[in-house]
Amino acid sequence: MMTCSRMEHVSWHFFYAYPRAFGGLTDLSLHSLRLGESDMPNVPSTCKKLEYLSLENCDAGIESVLQTEHSQLVELIIIFDGFETVELKWLPRLTHLTCQSWLPSQDQYPLPLGHVPQLWVLNLNNAGTTRNKTIKPSEFLGNATVGELDMNFLCERIWIQPEGPKRLAPLLQNLRVVTLRFIHEEYDLMWTLFILEAAPLLDEINMQMSYHTCYSDEEDDYNQNDESPREIFQKAPDLLKWETRHDFSHCNMRKLSIEGFQIEEKFTRYIDRVMEAAVNLELFLPSTVYPRTHKERDLIKKQISGWRSSPIEIEIL
Repeated sequence: MMTCSRMEHVSWHFFYAYPRAFGGLTDLSLHSLRLGESDMPNVPSTCKKLEYLSLENCDAGIESVLQTEHSQLVELIIIFDGFETVELKWLPRLTHLTCQSWLPSQDQYPLPLGHVPQLWVLNLNNAGTTRNKTIKPSEFLGNATVGELDMNFLCERIWIQPEGPKRLAPLLQNLRVVTLRFIHEEYDLMWTLFILEAAPLLDEINMQMSYHTCYSDEEDDYNQNDESPREIFQKAPDLLKWETRHDFSHCNMRKLSIEGFQIEEKFTRYIDRVMEAAVNLELFLPSTVYPRTHKERDLIKKQISGWRSSPIEIEIL
């Protein structure tokens, strides 16, 4: 494994000076580097056996575009990089992809997927604002058919746009597990059902609600060029409304977990709809500070169980 940082620019030049020495390198991590136009194209030609590549806080100048091609790369991690776009052109063996904190753009997707036929695990992590282009899965995924999808919204604007099953079903045909992290409390949950409708093999949905509020005192810290957290929700277009067909049913989903579950209409309405659609749902895991007593928990379990005719296991964590 090799790690390069800005403080080690001598090692970075050494990398080019002795290409044969790095021909067998399988792991490479780059931190805080300003890359030249030829740097990244030289990596696959030099490190022919590279399987793991991590780029953290790297760029190649203003509005730079990173194009990646490698025949052996299996895992790619991109964290807080300054590239306007990272194009995955040809990565035939890539199975794991992580992208965290991309630059806001109204015109381009941060990570257009090209030839990634083996991609299975996709992790996306970003604090969205109204300056971010809303991502349509059908356009973003290209021809990739992932099996595990993990999206972290960091308590900010939802940057994914629901789409109908007609467009998404071919892309989500292999999807088994969906994890949605740090959904802000101001958002309803019904929009997440577009994933259930388009993914026939989906086995579990895991959600994490956030009740962190940045309003009041923290709004004073934003300058004129920044948006306060309140403005993010007020300005965001209403793209998250979603209604499933009344006759929709899903036969494969077995597990639903909600961290931050609350006894309020937004949650009960959502759970009622999921239980109605997911006819074989076996396990519901609500994580919450309420109910606290065994009596309260038994009442909640009885209420939820009454929403469906078939048995369901409920574990309040």
